[in-house]
Formats: sequence, C-alpha cells, structure tokens
Amino acid sequence: MRICDDDESRSGDRMPAIEDDTAKRSVNQSTTESVLRRRRLVSVVELARIYGALGVKELADAIGRDKTRIIPPTGNPKLDMIDSLAGLLEWTIADVVEVLGSTPSSRDEVIETRSLGRRRNFESLRRISNRLEDDGRTDSSRIISKAMVRHARGGHERSIAHQMIGRSLMRSGDLNGALASFRTGLNQRGVRFDTELRLKAGLCRAHLSLDHHVEARSVATSILSSIEGDPGIDAQCLLNAERTARYVRGNAVRESIDSGVDDIALAGAREDLLRSLQITTTDSATALDEDTVALGATLELDTELGTISPPNALRRIEEMIDDAHARLLKGALSDGARLAWSWWCLFGARIILRHDGSGTHWKKVHELASRAVEFSSTCRENRLRARAYQLSFRAWKGSRASGHQAISWHMNPKDLVLFVKTMGAKIGFMEQGWVILRETGTLERAKSMDPRSWRKGFARA
Repeated sequence: MRICDDDESRSGDRMPAIEDDTAKRSVNQSTTESVLRRRRLVSVVELARIYGALGVKELADAIGRDKTRIIPPTGNPKLDMIDSLAGLLEWTIADVVEVLGSTPSSRDEVIETRSLGRRRNFESLRRISNRLEDDGRTDSSRIISKAMVRHARGGHERSIAHQMIGRSLMRSGDLNGALASFRTGLNQRGVRFDTELRLKAGLCRAHLSLDHHVEARSVATSILSSIEGDPGIDAQCLLNAERTARYVRGNAVRESIDSGVDDIALAGAREDLLRSLQITTTDSATALDEDTVALGATLELDTELGTISPPNALRRIEEMIDDAHARLLKGALSDGARLAWSWWCLFGARIILRHDGSGTHWKKVHELASRAVEFSSTCRENRLRARAYQLSFRAWKGSRASGHQAISWHMNPKDLVLFVKTMGAKIGFMEQGWVILRETGTLERAKSMDPRSWRKGFARA
C-alpha cells in the first residue's frame, strides 16, 4: 500500500500511488535530496498507518492532511505533521526528524495550518478515538485524543479531549496521568455541565484507585449534589454520573474501615452500592465489572454491620471465587471480570484479618491473595496486584511468627516476571517489592539457579 500526493482519490482501503509526475521526472533525472526526503517521509507515514492500524481517511485526519495529498510534494513536512507522526508512532519528535533528515517549516506556517485544519478535524478525530477505544485499542485511542487537543477550538473542546485522554490513561493504568488530565479538563473555560460531570466522574474514580479516599468521597458527593433536581441535560448522562458517584463513594467508605468508620457511614456506603447496582449505565470509562465488585463490597460492609456473620460471608465469597476460578481455567472470563474476582479475593482476605485471630488464618489469607494475583495476571491493574502481593507477604510473615505451620513461599519463573513488572509499574511498589524478594529468599535462589532449571520455581518455607 502506498500514499499519494496527486488529486486522484481511490475507493476502499487501498492506498493511492506515491509518485506524481513531478516526482517521476525527478527520479528519472537524478536522485535529488527532495526525492530522498519524500521517500523517507512516505516510509514513516506508512509505518505510522500500519502501527496505528488506521485506514487512509483515518490517517489523513490524524495527521491533519487531505487524504489525496498526504505527502507534500517537497517531502518536507510541517511541524504539526511531524508532531502527529511522533504521536502515532509513540516516538519523540526528535526521533521522527532524525529519520526524515529534514527541517520542519516555519512556525507561522504551522500556526496557519493548524487554524485551517482545526474545524475539519476535531469531530472526526473524536469519532476515531471513540471507535478505537471501543475496539480495545487504548494506546491508539489516546494518541488520537492528544491530537484532538491540538485541533480544539476553545476551552470546551479542550475539556472533551482531556476527558478522553484521562479515560484512556485510566484504562492503561496510568492513574496519576489520568488525574492530571481530568483536572486539566476541569480547569478549562466554558466547560459544559455534561462534560464537567464526565470529568468529575473520572476524577473520583482516579482518586479511589489511588487510595485517596477522602478526595474520592468529596468529588463523588459534589457530583450527587450537582445533579439534584433537573439540571436540564440528557437523562442517561445523569444516571451514568450518579452510578459512578455512588459506586466510588460506597467503596471509598469501605476502604476506610480500618481507619475507623461509624455504622451510619457504613450503612450509607451500603445504600450507595445497592443504588449503583440498580442503575443501568452506558458509560465505558472503565473495563472493570463494577456490578460484581459492588456485590462483593456489600458483603464486606454487611460483616461490619453485623447483618451477616464473617464465616457465612467468607463461605459465600469462597464459593463464588471457586466458580469464577473454574471459568478462568476455561478461558471464559473477560479482563473486567478477572479484575472483579480479584477484588472478591481481597474482600475475603480483609474479612479474615479483621475477624479471625486463631493463628491458622494466615494460610487462608495467603491463598486468597495468591488467587487475586492469578485473576489479575493478564491485566494492567498493577495496584490491585501489588496489594495482593503485600497481603500474601504479610500472611507469610505472620505464619512464621504464629507458632503454627509456616507457609511456603513459591514463585515460578512466570510469577517472578509478573512480580518484577509490577515493581516497575511506577506505583510505589518498588521498595516493598525488593523487601519481599530479599526476605522470602526468592532473589538469592533465582541468582543461584541455572536458568534452564527455572521451570521448577523458587520456593522457601
């Protein structure tokens, strides 16, 4: 497939021809620097199209060019085109410039090009980004959303773009980046109420995921206050906002139990979660199966309120987890469901830690934490997995100090790779991860083993 610069357009996904008459004459005469630049640019553009899995029209919109004139005759792209190509390829601008071996046009030309292309591209880029997100291509969706910022007219359109970037960052696990994007969107001038609700919904989700429980409750409460009465916007938008706010506020209270929460707050959290389950949402801001999480979270709250005994709650949790694990082994669970059942494992472990001091409970905590890691092993939810590792390590240490049979710590090579990836996820787990590797002897044992025998795993009693 090739990309053209002439006036001829082709139907379907077939790419137009690269060479126009001028380029052909230049090639016949001599291999000029202009032709070389043009060839290099064609290669980079083709690579960006293939990497982003974009059609010709989508590619043209993404880089701000007409689909029949994607390659400029001189082969010397303007700065905004270089910037867009860098975004599509996930390279730096310097990387693209070096490959092209060319100098971008003047700043005045860039500003003019951006102004002319702005009206044409914002909505088309928005549609492309939404479609890519629906297809599960989060990284490509975020690249297009960033291009939307450059083509936005005014604060409202910029707020939409930042909301979409933040949503994409949430899906990829960059919670701090998402938090910053949502805040940037809210700080724009002229933000419409429906967009403000979506930004705040994303913001309170990010706070909850970062364990900012006070902030999560505060933003969620502000959403619920703002939608009281009739704000005069789409009813489904209001329902999506209410569902998110109640889900976040209920879980923020639940996560604060060990810090001291009274029964009134616990009952309110339970009511929030039950209300969230009653609302049908069209919001795709998260891949997590939140209905399943809300059901498990309600069980944890019920044990604190005394409406169900801890043994009965734990028995129900274990039955549900066993059923989910059987489906996991058959490959019948989506990533969203896997993460939800990871949370159920943590709910069960927390109930045990609060209500069972027998000394033999450490083994069950360790088993549930290990299950949480297994459920989340293919997902990007590094914070949840780090929490499971810490629970598992706590159980390992507790069993050794309890006088009962010590838990064996075991990691096979695949487990170790996942553990190291979690350490490097920039979530504050690096230091704790090193402690776990050292104290369990995993690191020393791995260093002393022949890599060919790693399949046997690393174990320490």
